[in-house]
Amino acid sequence: MKGSRLRICMYLLAATACLALWINVRPLSTGQLTSEDQLIRLNCAYLLLTDGAVALVILASAGLFGSAILRWFGIVGIGPWQAGLFGMGIGITTLSLATLMLGLAGLLQRWVFIALLLIMAAVGVVTIGRALLQGKTAPSDETERTAIRWLGLAFIPLAMLTLVASLLPTGILWNHDGYGYDSLEYHLQLPREYCQAQQITHIPHNIFSNLPANAEMLYLVAMVLKGGPIDGLYLAQILNYCLAILFVWGIYVIFRQRSRLGAALAAATATTTQLFFVATNTYVECYLLLMFLLAVGILIGNSDQASLRRVLIAGVFLGSACGAKYTAIVMAAPVVIILTLFLNQAKIKSAILLLLATTVVFAPWLIKNLIYTGNPIFPLAHQTLGSGSYSPELLERWDKATHPTPELSSPRVRLRTLTQNLISPSCYGPAVAVAILVIAIATVRRTKWPTITKIGIASLILQLAVWTTLTHLQPRFLLVILIPIAFIIVGIVEKLSPTWPNKFILAFICVIVIGINSCIAAAYYEQNTQGFDPLKGIGRDDYTTIRYSFGLPPFAIPPNTKLLLVGEARPFYVRCPVIYNTVFDRCLLAEQLRQTDAYETIQWLRQNQITHVFVNWTEVDRLRESYGFPPEINPTTFLALEGAGIITQQEVRDPRGNLRAILYSIE
Repeated sequence: MKGSRLRICMYLLAATACLALWINVRPLSTGQLTSEDQLIRLNCAYLLLTDGAVALVILASAGLFGSAILRWFGIVGIGPWQAGLFGMGIGITTLSLATLMLGLAGLLQRWVFIALLLIMAAVGVVTIGRALLQGKTAPSDETERTAIRWLGLAFIPLAMLTLVASLLPTGILWNHDGYGYDSLEYHLQLPREYCQAQQITHIPHNIFSNLPANAEMLYLVAMVLKGGPIDGLYLAQILNYCLAILFVWGIYVIFRQRSRLGAALAAATATTTQLFFVATNTYVECYLLLMFLLAVGILIGNSDQASLRRVLIAGVFLGSACGAKYTAIVMAAPVVIILTLFLNQAKIKSAILLLLATTVVFAPWLIKNLIYTGNPIFPLAHQTLGSGSYSPELLERWDKATHPTPELSSPRVRLRTLTQNLISPSCYGPAVAVAILVIAIATVRRTKWPTITKIGIASLILQLAVWTTLTHLQPRFLLVILIPIAFIIVGIVEKLSPTWPNKFILAFICVIVIGINSCIAAAYYEQNTQGFDPLKGIGRDDYTTIRYSFGLPPFAIPPNTKLLLVGEARPFYVRCPVIYNTVFDRCLLAEQLRQTDAYETIQWLRQNQITHVFVNWTEVDRLRESYGFPPEINPTTFLALEGAGIITQQEVRDPRGNLRAILYSIE
């Protein structure tokens, strides 16, 4: 008991020290402490004490409810940490689907979600309380005392850096990924529109609203509880960060019964820089990874009489992963199916049960799409299953966006891109290197590969083939390979003799891998924040309305404005009413210009109460070159509109004098 308390105190002390270090790293490097630096400290503390506390309440309610569901399904005989982890996954899945149902019913109100969380927590407390009174508690999964528990201290610096980065507004970090373009276009923007409408409806101006959105439902919960979209931004990011932490921690919890050191090494490989990127912006990969891990985790422990029940729960997790991102269907589902077939004697029955549970959990998104577009997986398979109200021209742009560019279409170039991602330290280099190293050790020592390692290798090959042939080669889509890599590492380490030299070498590799990933993450964070004035506004969003409303500096939008965005599709920080469309959706202004002259177009703008028009010419040119863009949107057309009555309010030009963006007002 004393050792456990000491370890907990050391972990808390290390976390506090690392958090303080990352917050103070800039004033330490410059040799002075400014008022902006002091504001950073205060706002970090404010966010952690407020939004951080709310995030813990949400996750605790989900975990309690999910643990109760596990008991109802008779999933017993697992340790308390595994029970809590699997319960958390069930609770999060339930919360996401409940949010979808409440949103479709028009009940996106704060009191509804407070009541929902209270009910979920109460169900868990009552169920677990009864089990405690009856002495039906989960057996402890702690074994002998071991120094491996202290190895977790090596993870803390990177975890705290990730936390600090997640407290920055989305769109500040990661210039290599468009400064969180996808988050501001739809991962956050769609929950914002649902929150403002207080219901989930069809959104015809954003094609991404047709994609499954389990992770976005969590972001929607954050916005509803905080009373508004921008106010809920940081809570959403903290929830996403917590999913990443649960994923890395879950790898250790699930695999440590096989090999504690192997599980720690697998968790270390999962701290890849790509995970750092998605954990600090509101993407959906953290949700997908967690649910994918839980699906395989509940199967790996399949050794009791409730094997079919475990398969059923695995199907729930797999359906939840598919409900986060379509890529889970082709990159996660095959791995879970392979495991189900290998680890169960009743193979056909188990496979059918798995697919049935997956389909039931995934079905709400399919039904929603079927009602709104006539195609359950729209915009996928639109050639065969239907395209709704979308024209062939718009869907041709979508196909261009979701397939490799012509220069990446040849097999040779695609294989080269795959190789670059696998060896790059900023992608998956350290994780792949560790997997190759343990395979080499097993080969040299003639260690027999266990079944889980063979499944891991087969799954890894399958995932790499799918990514190379069926995707547009986005590096973060490869994050799913971290789980087969964990299979490979844990399986081989489990077979190695537990001598002290082996333990020391593996622990040393573990620390080195975490150290490399931490240094790379810190370098990227420093590169993306160096000389960035918006840091002084961390935790307070007023500056984002001015500085990052449209991805360009600064446009002052007057109050009582109705704004039309042209070319720009990242309106999340715009506080006034806004009309926009993605490049894959109908452009109403282009359609109007196609049918009428400049004077009638001005009248159309007035009739729709549009007071300002913002044109991002940089985006227009980029989109026209990459996917296609309405030809009616061009400088000549806007010169005619200027003659008909719109007034230039503000321009932004590059150092060479080229026009980048312009803000108009309507007379």
